[in-house]
Amino acid sequence: MRSSQGKLGLYLGILLIFLLLKWAGTLVSADDLRWLTAPVVFFVELIKGDYAVFVAGEGHYFPASGIIIDKSCSGITFFILCVALLQFLVVKYVCRIRHQVLGLASAFLLAYFLTVTVNTARIVLSLITQRFAAQWLQESLAGRVHEATGVTVVFTSLVLIYFIVDYLLKNKLHNEKNC
Repeated sequence: MRSSQGKLGLYLGILLIFLLLKWAGTLVSADDLRWLTAPVVFFVELIKGDYAVFVAGEGHYFPASGIIIDKSCSGITFFILCVALLQFLVVKYVCRIRHQVLGLASAFLLAYFLTVTVNTARIVLSLITQRFAAQWLQESLAGRVHEATGVTVVFTSLVLIYFIVDYLLKNKLHNEKNC
């Protein structure tokens, strides 16, 4: 069992890790984020039937469509937010220290898989909406539709992840004594 002070310490630790990861994210390049972009590019290639080439310092370039998946499209911010969200839920619901440690560490792995999935969907949906918007709107507005689609997918995904994991943890651990 964890005391309220113990939980507060864990929450503050998660917040500190979040801030450190956000700061570290500003220091990395597209080359450093290949661990995150490569699987997304693989799935985008499968879905689009288009192939990308990695350009050092830039990112993954799709010559046929003229798009590039660079640092801004890497999903690093989503990954960091998702890790923090999952870890906050672990602290909220998991009482046993051993299970908390396992849950806090597992949050990184689950967040990675969720990031690849959501980022793939975000990129594909953004490309589709931008293509349609380009037929009806000026180029600058079509770009904003692309960005708005991305923001909507990311925000909606984080909200859904929260509610689903919250529901699962609440119901899975309902027999455990309150922390």
